[in-house]
Amino acid sequence: MRAGAGKAEIRIPDALFPLETFSAVHDPLHIRVLLLEAGASFALVSVEMTSLRDYAVEELRNLVAEQTGLDAGHIWICVTHTFSAPHTRSESALKRGGPELRAKNAGLSAAIHQALREALEQAMASCQPVRLGFGAGNCGVNVSRDVETTQGWWLGRNEQGYSDHSLPVIRLDRVDSGKPLAILFNYDVQSSVMDGSRISDGTSLVTGDLAGMASGYIENAYGQDTVALFLLGAAGDQAPLFQAKRSGLNQSGELETEDIGQQGFLLQQELGILLGSQVLQIAESLKTVETEVTLSVRQVSCTCPGQKIMELRPDHPMKSYRFERQEDRISTAEIVMLGSVALVGVKPELSSYTAHVLRESAPCELVMLGTMVNGGEKYMPEASAYDRITYEAMNSAYGKGAAEQFMQSILRCLEEVCDD
Repeated sequence: MRAGAGKAEIRIPDALFPLETFSAVHDPLHIRVLLLEAGASFALVSVEMTSLRDYAVEELRNLVAEQTGLDAGHIWICVTHTFSAPHTRSESALKRGGPELRAKNAGLSAAIHQALREALEQAMASCQPVRLGFGAGNCGVNVSRDVETTQGWWLGRNEQGYSDHSLPVIRLDRVDSGKPLAILFNYDVQSSVMDGSRISDGTSLVTGDLAGMASGYIENAYGQDTVALFLLGAAGDQAPLFQAKRSGLNQSGELETEDIGQQGFLLQQELGILLGSQVLQIAESLKTVETEVTLSVRQVSCTCPGQKIMELRPDHPMKSYRFERQEDRISTAEIVMLGSVALVGVKPELSSYTAHVLRESAPCELVMLGTMVNGGEKYMPEASAYDRITYEAMNSAYGKGAAEQFMQSILRCLEEVCDD
């Protein structure tokens, strides 16, 4: 088995600011690349952005394909889902917008493309024989963000809600030195410690947030020739344990919000270090596989019930809501097998309990479930979310039962793979 890894900063030009609500960079955004070869070849690109439009994903996949020769179906473009990063604009917004909007979007896109080229060059240059180690532990950095108020369910912090705290980790060691070339870790949490928070002048600062801090902590521990990549888990209903702009229930059962502003970066640092240190503990406990590891790539599609999203998105909790069915939708999972380890990539934002069911039921030694892979399809909540009328259920293009059907399709595919 061979692997290469690289990392590069997304250098946003000062001239692009102000950009959305952002006035400057607090800590740099990065792109990280992992290349794998073991019979078949595969590339995973981790971008410290909130999300990427379909055209932006296509541009990045094409760039990877051009530089590596890989088939597009063997390339994952993933986001860490930091909420403190500017967005690439939709094609419709670019058509409606003026020259300044288009120029800023072009400048941001160019910075992303340049960072990917640099990270790819490093990954290709560092490609070498590696040994695979894998395992999982636990970390309590995430918390359910679905909380019941007197008006209904809404977004907050619910420590009694469900959160899967499992933390799967893959370590790829250089054969010659035994030092880690790359660490891949997967966790159910949005990188949103600083989501919506404002500093004293009323603006926001760009940051890689929780995932970026954790990756940097791991890389500093091992040295800069080790790359630590975060694979966003089933975080549709999961937030960091603490946030700068935090919501809590008052004595009347109503939500109240407080923003601690720039002090929130201390929370980000502490939570990032906690997550990163847990990854390190797990990584250090792993033993590498001595037998030959093969890599295979496949896809599985599932027809799921669709749901109409209202033009006016719900912006407050509701005790009653009319879920309106629409035509079925097809969602596809991309599966990469590394020996007995399964990397499962999907576009929808799943609930943490859905990921728990997959991890517990799959006939594999380890499962990493990545969401928002090669684009996004917003939420695909678990069935109980529709009964509670959560934010995710009201804002989903998928009907009740879609997540369960999708997971069954993935499980059947994994069972076939393991039988083979």
